[in-house]
Formats: sequence, C-alpha cells, structure tokens
Amino acid sequence: MSPEEYLRAIDNAIANNAAGVVTCIPDQTMSQAAVDKLAEAGIPVVAADDALQTADGTKIAPWVGINAYVIGEANGAWVAEYAKANDLVSDPECALLILTMDTVSSCVPRAEGEYDKFTELCPEFDTAKIYKADYDGTTDKGNIAAAAVFTAHPEITKWLVTGANEEGTIGALRALESAGLDAESCVVGLGAYMAEDAE
Repeated sequence: MSPEEYLRAIDNAIANNAAGVVTCIPDQTMSQAAVDKLAEAGIPVVAADDALQTADGTKIAPWVGINAYVIGEANGAWVAEYAKANDLVSDPECALLILTMDTVSSCVPRAEGEYDKFTELCPEFDTAKIYKADYDGTTDKGNIAAAAVFTAHPEITKWLVTGANEEGTIGALRALESAGLDAESCVVGLGAYMAEDAE
C-alpha cells in the first residue's frame, strides 16, 4: 500500500526487463506515472482490481476488475449475521464502523455494499450508529481512523467493524485492543492474506 514501494516495484520490473506487468495500484492518482514509465520501457501493463485511470475515471490501460459492490455485500451479510446471532442489533452499546477508501475506485462500492446489505438484513439497527472513517489502505491509517471514532464515542462498548481491505481492519482491531474493547467486538476484513500470520 506504499506509493513509494509501488514505484520502486515498477522500476524493478523495468530493470529486470519484465515481459509484462499485472498491477493493483495503491493510489490511482499515480496511474499516469506508472503507465508512462512502463510505456517508455516498452513493457505492456494490465491493471487488476483497481484500474489505471485519469482523475475523471478514464481507463488508460487494460483492466481486469472485480464486482466490488458484491464483495462489500458479502462483508455486510457476514457482519449482519454476527450481529443477529449475538443479540447486538438492538443493543444500545453497539455500533458499526465502516472503514472506507474514497480515493480508490474499487473500494467505494465495497463500502456501499457493506452498508446496504447490513441495513437490509438488520433493518431495526439504528443507522445513526453507523459510522464511516476514511483511510489509505494501510494498517497504521486504519488504526488511526478507527481509534478516532472509538474515542469520540465512549458510549459504545461493542463495535462491529468492516472495511475495504485486510490491512485497515487489522489496524481497527489493534485500536479496539488498545481501548480494551476487543472482547465483545467483531472485525471483518477482506482478503485473508494477513490474518493467518496474526496472533
């Protein structure tokens, strides 16, 4: 998720005379720079998940995408089922936090799907207790964004948290642990590529 590391990886691919690059860019504002570097080196590029695009959303390289809204719905359904199974839907001490990444086009519909499916399956949940916090996809920023919401709402002792990727939700989990709120909270991430190494 580091723009600097990402550009170094592009430079490494060029230095190693890659036959082609398939990439998921961490910050779409860097799309033109990445495409230009690879074009200058004569290396074809395909974007995966997050498109290489201009500020207005015009794609500047071939793109293979995901149905991000449906992925978000899966997260929302899982959190809703957890809330129902644990009698949290009407619990006045429970709230939902959706971590968002509004600068990444494939992440916006994930958050929309999470919200829509959760509220569909838990229509009696108080929507005034659904919060959103934006982050950049990293664990550190997920931690900071979540911690700010938790601190602002001391009346909430049971948090349901979901987000656009696994890094951010691990940050939220660490914030819950630091606040002593993890025992009765639930965090759902996307990917399961980091959880296997977490304690």
